[in-house]
Amino acid sequence: MQFTLKNLAFQTSMISGLSLLIIGLAGVLFAVPIQSVLLLMISAIITGLGQGLSFMGSMALVNEVVPESRRGDVVSSLYVIIYTGVGLPVIGIGFIAEWIGLYGAIFIFAVFIAILVILMAVLIPTKMKQEMTANSMT
Repeated sequence: MQFTLKNLAFQTSMISGLSLLIIGLAGVLFAVPIQSVLLLMISAIITGLGQGLSFMGSMALVNEVVPESRRGDVVSSLYVIIYTGVGLPVIGIGFIAEWIGLYGAIFIFAVFIAILVILMAVLIPTKMKQEMTANSMT
């Protein structure tokens, strides 16, 4: 996905990636009760594509706005945040699954991610518009 859509604007890439993430997670939630391995696999692929697009957009944003002399620091920080954001939920799902079962834990995770995605889908364009307005005034 990243090779195919490498010229996509970072904002479009991030929003599209987040949208695919929700679609993929919804597919996982539907696949489990109907016991569809095919839907589960397709949903996992869609989720991965969404994560890849979101990552690509965030890296493009860093490359566009961070001065070259600071880029290494910012990219390193971004990687720490990304790996924490990917690793901790997996551990959390494992702990929650012990109490309410795996499907319940995945459902809670999917709802939490959907809320974050909707929040980001609103905040990213709003924040970008504010930044562009502020930069054009200076």
